[in-house]
Amino acid sequence: MRAACPVLNLVETSDDLEDAMMQLATDLFPQFADVFLQMKAADRPFAMQCLRHYTGFMTGPPNRRTRDRRGLLKVVLHFMQDFN
Repeated sequence: MRAACPVLNLVETSDDLEDAMMQLATDLFPQFADVFLQMKAADRPFAMQCLRHYTGFMTGPPNRRTRDRRGLLKVVLHFMQDFN
């Protein structure tokens, strides 16, 4: 999903927590929510499978977890859990 990659990029590269939170709240989260809710309305089981995939994508594999320098990953994962 196109909306998940910019979120992960922001988590991994952001130097300014306030700017990153603003970008998440005003740009990236609304995009993700819009596309995900459309997908959920069309095919709920597939959307839930994708959500599990996105969550795994955000955290990274067990041998190389996502580098979260500013604590944004917890915010992103909490946001995604609200779609369950």
